[in-house]
Amino acid sequence: MTNVLMLSSILLVFLCFLVQLSYENYANILHLHHSHPSHYHHHLHSPSPHSPLLSP
Repeated sequence: MTNVLMLSSILLVFLCFLVQLSYENYANILHLHHSHPSHYHHHLHSPSPHSPLLSP
């Protein structure tokens, strides 16, 4: 039973690492595809009503 627990924990750590790696790659791909300055700055600085944290 301890062997199964150890294997599952190793799989969990590997899965977390894989998710983090894929998320970073996805963010890099998104940044590359939206590298137009006007669109990128507009998307960054436009105050959206759905995010109350950005509004003063």
